[in-house]
Amino acid sequence: MKTLIIITLCLIGFFAFPAETNAAVVYGKTRSVVELELKGCAVDKTPTVNLFGIPLYREILFRGQLQNATGRELLFKKGQLVEENFDLNTSQYYVEIVTGPNRGQFSDIENLSETSMILTTASDLSSILQGSEKIRIGRHHTLFSFFGVDNRYGLKSGKTQNEADELIIFDARNQVPEIYFFSTVMAGWVKASAPRILSGDVIIYPGQGLFLRRKELAGIKIAVSGPLVVDSFNLPVEPGINIMSDLQQGTHKQSNYIERARARVVSSRTNPQPIMLAGDVGALTTAPDEAGNIRFVPDISRSWINAVGLRPNERVNVVAESAFILKEPTNILPYFLSSDEN
Repeated sequence: MKTLIIITLCLIGFFAFPAETNAAVVYGKTRSVVELELKGCAVDKTPTVNLFGIPLYREILFRGQLQNATGRELLFKKGQLVEENFDLNTSQYYVEIVTGPNRGQFSDIENLSETSMILTTASDLSSILQGSEKIRIGRHHTLFSFFGVDNRYGLKSGKTQNEADELIIFDARNQVPEIYFFSTVMAGWVKASAPRILSGDVIIYPGQGLFLRRKELAGIKIAVSGPLVVDSFNLPVEPGINIMSDLQQGTHKQSNYIERARARVVSSRTNPQPIMLAGDVGALTTAPDEAGNIRFVPDISRSWINAVGLRPNERVNVVAESAFILKEPTNILPYFLSSDEN
């Protein structure tokens, strides 16, 4: 049964993967193909809002060891970084720490210089680096890489937001929904807030939940292929609503997860269906137990609906086997989020 959860911390979703196909070893991981089935609108043309995520499938392009870290600059030994392996003009990359006490921390990459062996990150990692950690560089999923600059999956396009399918990417840091659609006027992706300007590319972070408001009767199947990442991945939790998918969760720096909070529907219905009304979905909030472990408890809050830009009477289809929508009211709690099912 499809399930949805909302929590007082961040929004997370779980997906059950179909059987793997085309298996091959990539950096010690299994390459898989996963299908996401997004449902179409109702017969009466009422849109269906699909909650889904891109599973943690990320292309790893480089593995190496740091020599030093100063501010936002990471220094490597001569000959390690090769610029021709990366194209910062057409792709978005991140660097991730894979050893040491802060493994799982990551930052977007802004610049890379083969001449000086320096990689410049978007955030300062130097305070958590000792200078000898192993790192890896991966290519982010983005709006363009996943859906194609040319709308490869054939989402309904239109002259206006009202005519087209709407992709909702929730900005947890600023607590605002960013809505995109494929414009027939501009022949490309645009923001609903600026429909006469072609949109730049947008990073879709690991574990980030997405909403697609589908307005055609036909559903859409999307196949995702790549290496399945089963390592712990440290994602930030912002105050307020966070939307995530395809993850387990546990407290920071603990090898064993405290609670496998398999999603369960917090709903006013006795027999919830995969497609439910947004207003029927409740919330979870976090609370520490006597040992200080984080537990999730039901909450009646529906504040996520307005924050994400939905309406209480909208049909929501949870594409994942389970999903979290978490809401952190005051503190940012560090979490290890992982796709590891063990």
